[in-house]
Amino acid sequence: MEILFRGKRIDTGEWVYGDFYRKCGITGLVLDYMISARDGMAYPVIPETVGQYTGHDDKNGNRIFDGDVVAVDHDFIETHSRGNVEDGTLEVFNEYYGGIHEIGEVKFERAAFVVQEWDLGIFEDSEIEVIENIHDNPELMEVKE
Repeated sequence: MEILFRGKRIDTGEWVYGDFYRKCGITGLVLDYMISARDGMAYPVIPETVGQYTGHDDKNGNRIFDGDVVAVDHDFIETHSRGNVEDGTLEVFNEYYGGIHEIGEVKFERAAFVVQEWDLGIFEDSEIEVIENIHDNPELMEVKE
């Protein structure tokens, strides 16, 4: 998996992609959160906007980052087998558990990238679509009363 980060530049608000690091001063205090971009330049970024690439792309080929808001359409089909190896009987069957349509923020929790409670790794790329991200459109994740 490619290790890649993104963050919004402090000066322009544009997204920049590359390696993430913290620039510290003599006292050890963090001075800047930086993205070292592929163009060879390092840009100070807004710390809250920094997100790591999940290693997954959506159905349109867009990279999925921590902080993206995605729509997931998935059918759960589980394969089971039962039978007796000694008498040569073996039955394999699929069980359909229904589908989900989930819209949620991609987060790193419990040592995995998740959407709501679902591990991002259980979905096929063709089942996921990046809609936006929480930094450009925070109202997408507001709870409606």
